[in-house]
Amino acid sequence: MKRRIALIVDIPNWAFDIEAQLLKDKLKGFYTINVICANDGKYNNDLFKILEDIKDYDMIHFFWRKLLIQFESAEFKSQLKLSGYQYDSYVDSFKNKISTGIYDHLFLEENNIKLYKPIFTEFSKSYYTCSKRLEKIYNDISDYPKPWGTIHDTYDNALYNGGNKLRFKKKDKTLPLIVGWIGNSKWNIKYQDFKGFHSILEPVIDELLSEGYNIKKHYADKNIKFRSNEEMPAYYQEIDVCIVVSTLEGTPRPIIEGMASGVPIITTDVGIVNEVLGPKQKEFIIGSRVDGNNDELIRKNLKEKIIYLYNNREYLYELSKENYEYAPLNDIDHLYLEYKKYFDDFLNQK
Repeated sequence: MKRRIALIVDIPNWAFDIEAQLLKDKLKGFYTINVICANDGKYNNDLFKILEDIKDYDMIHFFWRKLLIQFESAEFKSQLKLSGYQYDSYVDSFKNKISTGIYDHLFLEENNIKLYKPIFTEFSKSYYTCSKRLEKIYNDISDYPKPWGTIHDTYDNALYNGGNKLRFKKKDKTLPLIVGWIGNSKWNIKYQDFKGFHSILEPVIDELLSEGYNIKKHYADKNIKFRSNEEMPAYYQEIDVCIVVSTLEGTPRPIIEGMASGVPIITTDVGIVNEVLGPKQKEFIIGSRVDGNNDELIRKNLKEKIIYLYNNREYLYELSKENYEYAPLNDIDHLYLEYKKYFDDFLNQK
């Protein structure tokens, strides 16, 4: 009989759910997999309700670890009491079944490390990170057990099937250079412009426009218009360059999706860029924003790289060709085997 795995995601048809559905399909020959969206109306992000539905599963993997903090909440303990459960025995029945992943740079301040410590030491058996950068960070946190290793985010190569591989071959220099950006421009904006949209990208593009460069903005801003996963491949085919100017990212997804679409990329040094980009594309990594003091330099570097591609349209084809070559290393046909190894190790670990 196949062992049963529950994959817990946050939002339907968004990043974690997309990845989970791909895994469900690719791994169906090895396990029985169920994907549960935590914010579905049935659960409304209630950990107790979720666990009650899957308590007989062999493995429960939470893509978004924050949900597990509910184990320590008064509401969770009250739900257990009303249902006739003893807290310690209930938690013990799950701790060898629960797994999670680290897909971001959140909760790394000293107070949050202490707050989240029980997730890694009491409520889950194993976890992995989505980048070598994060793996190193978590290896160095003495309060936490070491991560299993790194598994990159993946994409559906049936959906991102390349598009027009020759569209940059003879790029007309009289046409505008179409600049793309993907994300939510208001994400945590009350704290900081983490995505760099307002403080980096827009000032640079507006400056170039004022200087007479024939550039067209074409952004996929979730804050303005939601695009489904199925709509994104067409969007990537509409842009000439994909810009990433974030301070911190786990992956980010526009890197792997942009590569799969053959789109040239200009990016800050975040997430997996140094792990997945080819040598030509690495020349378009414009520096790190982590220390908070480099934004002026980042703007300068971004402007220079855009001007270079504007004046050397033939190089768009060179970058596109390289991205098509390197992208498959992160497609689902490759990475589902990494997940299988992790799941097997977890299920076989006593």
